[in-house]
Amino acid sequence: MKLVEQTLKTWLTKISLSEREMFREVLFEILGASEGDAIKSNLQESLQEIKKILKKYSGLDKESKKILIQVFESLSAEARKILSGTIKEKIITIKESITIRAKILQLSPKSS
Repeated sequence: MKLVEQTLKTWLTKISLSEREMFREVLFEILGASEGDAIKSNLQESLQEIKKILKKYSGLDKESKKILIQVFESLSAEARKILSGTIKEKIITIKESITIRAKILQLSPKSS
């Protein structure tokens, strides 16, 4: 959850208030197509809700589609960047741990 929070906070600072507002309006317009129904675990019901959402999306004007795509691409890029950084940090920590353990093993007396 910490990773998601960090991604959203960083991402929000990179888009303008007007873009956020437009994105919010368009997103809720599309999600409203499902009439408040959540995507269900039942595949058939979920497909019906997704179909409603996609139909609503296809009816959006070009500018609304453009802003949705830009914002989702921006969020996706930020998520990849933060995830990549987190993975690199973990790898460095693991490498350091392995190096320390190897040195300890080299220093420990060998049994005959």
